[in-house]
Amino acid sequence: VNLHYALRYAGKYFRWLWRCLASPYPNADGWRQRGQSLLQFLRAALLAENFKAEPGQPSLHAQFADGAATSAMIAADYLQAPFSFYSHTSFNTQLLAEKLRRADIVMAISEYDRNLLIDAYPSAVEKIKVVHCGVSPSQWPLRTGRGTPGRILSVGSLIEKKGHIHLLKACRHLKDK
Repeated sequence: VNLHYALRYAGKYFRWLWRCLASPYPNADGWRQRGQSLLQFLRAALLAENFKAEPGQPSLHAQFADGAATSAMIAADYLQAPFSFYSHTSFNTQLLAEKLRRADIVMAISEYDRNLLIDAYPSAVEKIKVVHCGVSPSQWPLRTGRGTPGRILSVGSLIEKKGHIHLLKACRHLKDK
């Protein structure tokens, strides 16, 4: 697939390849990020090929402002399609100003995140919207009274930085009391 895109879109392909490999990643290990950047670049052609087969005009969306948005942006460029991304205050946002310039809409997780994005590319101020993650507490009414069963909902990847271990320790503490 990548060979096909290299031949069919040679100008775009090699321009994007150079930009992905040469552009800086803030606050990151350069060699590791270059390798990841190459993988994101290669994934873009696969995305474009898969979306090309979809009926109608495709629209690509990335859930994170980092490599996922890089892949979506490049694939959207190949397809001449719109793209959007959701920012979660990523600290390794390669090509961020370009993503903000090219995206049709950008969703920020908070006002703080929105302000960081505006600082990176002030012209995108109108297309950056705050969309908070989470659920409304009113949908989960608090149950009171001893012995009343309750529910705990934890949404997130089962990875260390999400802190699920703290929730499990707190549940154990509650059980022991």
